Amino acid sequence: GTLAVLRQLINRISEQLEEKKELLLSGIKSVCVVETNLHVKKRIGLVITAMIPHGYFLLDGTEHVIDFLLRNCSLSEQELNKEEVFAIPGGKNKRGESLTGRDLRTICENIVGHVFLTNLEQTDKSLWPYLFEALLNPNYNESHGTLLKAISFIALKKRENEDDDYMIDFDREVNIPKTQAILARLMVLLVVPNRRGQVGTCILETLRGIGPIIHPNVVTLWDNALPKLALYLEKNKDSEDWNADRWEEFVLRMLSETLIKIDDEEWFIELARRYSDQLDLYKTDIPLRKAALKMLGTILQKITDTEFVKSKLELIFTSLDHTNDVLRVGCAQAFGYAAVTHLGTAIDLLLDIIKPKTSAPQKKSFMDILRTNKEVLAPLEHINTSLLCFGYIMLQGPTTDITARLETDIVPMIRTNLTRSPLLQEPIIKSLELIGSALHPTHLNLEEDYRFPFRDEFIKAILEFIYNQKQEINWNIRIIGLQSTRSLVLLEPLNVELEKELVEKLAEIFYPLGEGVPAADLPKLLQDKKAPRNLIDVNNLPKLDRNYHKVLTAIATMNPTSLTFIRLVKIFEQQVRCPNPVQRERSTRSIFRIIKRMVKVKSAQEEILETDEAEFSELGYPLGLLITRCADSNKSIRTVSHHTIELIIKFYYLIVEPAAEESEDIQTLQGLRENIENSENNEIFAIVHQTSVIIANLLPIKDVTLAVLHAINGLVDTEPPASAATCVFINTLYKIRGQELLESLPDLIKKMLETMGSVKDEKTMVGSLNTFRSLAASHVLPVVDQLIAAPIPHTEYQIN
Repeated sequence: GTLAVLRQLINRISEQLEEKKELLLSGIKSVCVVETNLHVKKRIGLVITAMIPHGYFLLDGTEHVIDFLLRNCSLSEQELNKEEVFAIPGGKNKRGESLTGRDLRTICENIVGHVFLTNLEQTDKSLWPYLFEALLNPNYNESHGTLLKAISFIALKKRENEDDDYMIDFDREVNIPKTQAILARLMVLLVVPNRRGQVGTCILETLRGIGPIIHPNVVTLWDNALPKLALYLEKNKDSEDWNADRWEEFVLRMLSETLIKIDDEEWFIELARRYSDQLDLYKTDIPLRKAALKMLGTILQKITDTEFVKSKLELIFTSLDHTNDVLRVGCAQAFGYAAVTHLGTAIDLLLDIIKPKTSAPQKKSFMDILRTNKEVLAPLEHINTSLLCFGYIMLQGPTTDITARLETDIVPMIRTNLTRSPLLQEPIIKSLELIGSALHPTHLNLEEDYRFPFRDEFIKAILEFIYNQKQEINWNIRIIGLQSTRSLVLLEPLNVELEKELVEKLAEIFYPLGEGVPAADLPKLLQDKKAPRNLIDVNNLPKLDRNYHKVLTAIATMNPTSLTFIRLVKIFEQQVRCPNPVQRERSTRSIFRIIKRMVKVKSAQEEILETDEAEFSELGYPLGLLITRCADSNKSIRTVSHHTIELIIKFYYLIVEPAAEESEDIQTLQGLRENIENSENNEIFAIVHQTSVIIANLLPIKDVTLAVLHAINGLVDTEPPASAATCVFINTLYKIRGQELLESLPDLIKKMLETMGSVKDEKTMVGSLNTFRSLAASHVLPVVDQLIAAPIPHTEYQIN
């Protein structure tokens, strides 16, 4: 009630209260400090609003009032949801007036972000430059949008008007944060631009407004670049595809370009100190602390004082919460950025931190004198972070120096910890992924090729991490293990033995039904006590699938030859013919992705290399294997299999006729593929026949034999339409190329007779018999001779 009366007095008799202004301001100030009731706080806000146009903020002592407003702009979530009801005893409104913390925050934000600014002549003395102090006050963390809106408005206005008090005398205003402290705070906050109050836009406007205050050299850069960032932010802030990492890179690039313009090492040293001092402001704000660490590492690049750099890196490491994965990455990236100019300092510091320490026993008795010193190992958390740091150091460090330090210092450290603890598997894997990226020829760009001598050893180690998990399976280890394996595979072609071991073990993990059950089947299988316990969380399956195939396509990229392709397909044959449709689909899709990558690599070659093949080795094998799947009951398998055949033929032409235009066969196959997905069985058989005609006319005779021998296995396929389609394929090849198959007759008929004994589908048996008739049309007596020569007694199908 008192505040309501006071508000009316201030508005109506301001001239009579002129001599009482300081007294009234002092009274309001004392209430601001102690009041907790929401309704009273609201009345305080209304009194402050009344005071603003009447000159109260031209007086000294308004800092407590501004503090009150900013504190209530920064209410916690718990305080925002607090509700109080105020009812006057005996009043008409018995329900009372309801007020929440959110309502109070809105009132205070309106005062700071609107009333203050529309009455700037009355409030300027209290706001500029003192609002900068609030930037570093952790109590106002939630009010940055409102606070920066006010700062940016005043700064831009003063800069435009060239006001006398625009430039801040930091020697006189000792409580105002220095330019480096302001820049450090704003750059870190800019990393999360979409927080309440459009923080990002307000920061960009603030930086543009205070450019001349921060440093004269940045004015032109900021005036040109900041509006572009603001435009990007405005267009993308509400997008579902908002990429926080990309925005963070924009901010880091902006900081780097700013440092280039300033070009003053003493200024950089002070900036690094301010970043260090402000780390405590982000104790509980993980994204901002991570960004601060990365920015500090970027600044250390520009400083030549080795001891200073070492002290800051040590601070980054020792002040870190090593149990937080996000912060560990931020620390590692900071070390990586610093290593650009301080490679030795960064590596030596880490090695010193994690090396075993010698602990002398306390000598309390005579026997204690005989005891030897004890070696104390570094905590696993520290080694965990260090491994990650080494990876980023290799990725960011100078390419001319990293290989020597890698072999002498980092590799021995990784080797030492390979078997120390399962808790170190993940950081080792991530470190090796980064090392693989760092050693890729496109990154090293050295005059002489560098071959990482420990590459195969580490691939096998990662494979063991992925494959041999004896207790609870860690799916993250498998996913990042695949990422790291791909990174190392891309360094140089694998030897055949390691390639086979790697792909076989990964296929054994990935293809079985128990590892990647369809979402609809997962709940039922989880309840089944007899079901395999290695059921995958279906949310991880896309990641596992994506990274598994990245390993396969990396192998294809490094060695895009028919020999490699055939080796890989042979590993997948069992899964391609598997009764389980999940395994069939995954394996056929794997073959498709491999040949697709090989075609892409081969097509991109501008000239024929000396190592290029002259022919497609064993071309008939994958065609004979995949033709069966073109009639699979699963639509996806049919389409992928037919597309794979199309790409195999395209790859064949790239090998034997690399300069030729695209064959008509490819165009025909493309048209057939478009129809195969939704066709019925008879239409599918027609498509298989047309595809078989193209294959029959394309293949060298030795590959015709190979295609038939491998297609015969499809006669016993668990899918009757698929086995029937196999008959169509064999029959077509016999009719078109049968005259040339005389030498292969014994092998073909023997394989056919052996397989027919297991054929159970009647249509497939009839189709198999028809293949003999087609073959006999070209070689009737040799075919009869082979049938007669078969072991007695002859079976019914032999007689038929």
